[in-house]
Amino acid sequence: MSLIRSILFQAGRRLASDPRVREKAKQAWETEIRPRVAATGAELRRMAAEPGAKDDPARLAGRATRRVWDEITGKRKT
Repeated sequence: MSLIRSILFQAGRRLASDPRVREKAKQAWETEIRPRVAATGAELRRMAAEPGAKDDPARLAGRATRRVWDEITGKRKT
């Protein structure tokens, strides 16, 4: 098990130090991930500001969790 772990960590280090991979990750962050995070954050703030959100925080947490999970799995259509 430690051999596999060692190989995986070594591969991860090589990828992290590769300038091409770093540039691709930067582009993905700027064009795909950051806008989705901003939109999700705005919607979560809107949900928290709704009337009754403070009365039932467990329901709010469940709705927020479902919203984020649907966004991650791609089930939510935006």
